Amino acid sequence: MTSKSTTNPITAPIQFYLSIVALIAVVLSPPSYATKTPNESSSQQTNDKKKQSPWLFTPTLSSDPKLGTSVGALAAYIYSFDSDSPASMFGITGSYSSTDSIVGGAFARTYFDHDTQRLIAFLGSGEINNDYSDFLGTGLPVSTTDDLNIFAIKYLHQVKGDWFAGIQAANTNYTLSGDDDFSQTILEKVGLVGFDSIGVGVAAQYDTRDNQNSPTSGHSIEVNNLAYRKSFGGDSDCTNSSDLYPTAGAGISYTIKPEERMVVSVDLAYGKSDNYGFYMRFGNAF
Repeated sequence: MTSKSTTNPITAPIQFYLSIVALIAVVLSPPSYATKTPNESSSQQTNDKKKQSPWLFTPTLSSDPKLGTSVGALAAYIYSFDSDSPASMFGITGSYSSTDSIVGGAFARTYFDHDTQRLIAFLGSGEINNDYSDFLGTGLPVSTTDDLNIFAIKYLHQVKGDWFAGIQAANTNYTLSGDDDFSQTILEKVGLVGFDSIGVGVAAQYDTRDNQNSPTSGHSIEVNNLAYRKSFGGDSDCTNSSDLYPTAGAGISYTIKPEERMVVSVDLAYGKSDNYGFYMRFGNAF
């Protein structure tokens, strides 16, 4: 099954990229699991440690205008570098959507050096199927397959107290191809063949959560910037206001098992060009 897309093909690459960015936020958001609390006795902590498995498996669900409704799964290995750092996670994820589209990747979300350093990385790819019944208002049917490969990394270092600052980078390779000779010819005539972009930027975070994996109190505020430049190795510079894509979101969480600190969260995000996303997961998005 392919989607009857109403998305403007001109903005499709941008919307697909933003969808993948949102996906990264999902897969790098660890599902909640039981963690130690200060009130637990040492014997109870020892017994809990013996019972807990370092492996984690959870389903995922999301919906947005480019990928459609997606279901998938996440599998991860949990490891603690030291007693003062939150548990780190190394895993893989994949999803299949209502548009016969597939997205997947591998990720690492780490906390180390007594939680003074944090490193997040993602390597993934996706394939999106589109069936335009009216391509660019011409009335011509065009079928395309969009392929994307992406690598993203972020490093944060504790500046003072709950404040962290660092750098981040992302490389995105996006390719459009027609599913038949006619569709491919149309894409080439309008110049929709894809792009290769590399962005570098800064990141900052204010984090007062009592636990980064399953918080019950506190706040997390993040500010991120990525500047895409040809000098970094990409195809073009993104330097004017039309290249800015602001996004905003909000969510709610519900604790279903207080004794195990198990949380279900629902998040909604909006962006430029009518881009939006809906996500439901075990755990918190940020």
